[in-house]
Amino acid sequence: MSTTITDGTTVVIPTLVLDYSYEREARTIVHTVLDRSDPDITLRPVGLRTGTLTMFCLTRALAVDVEDIHRTFGLLTLTSDEEPTADMFYVATGRIGSSWDPEHNRWTVTVDYAEVLP
Repeated sequence: MSTTITDGTTVVIPTLVLDYSYEREARTIVHTVLDRSDPDITLRPVGLRTGTLTMFCLTRALAVDVEDIHRTFGLLTLTSDEEPTADMFYVATGRIGSSWDPEHNRWTVTVDYAEVLP
């Protein structure tokens, strides 16, 4: 069982995805109308996912690979045989961070992302 990240050329498989969190913007607009108690409403489709991925890496080399693929210019694909609803096309946004646990010599990479359509 694994999660795979690819840019179409390079494939990276983090040891474990520790956290996959996301939000979707509702995008519905409520318009207050003068002299009316009920508003006008503009319904729009819900936005795509934005959130954070936190990935555990057993080695520094793997952590560097995970960081590097997220620094690439272009679309990334995430596929997971553990959680198929996590599958998406996305781009890195915001911050790409890395932390080291010296006691266990393990790495964690955190990436802000936005889902996109291919």
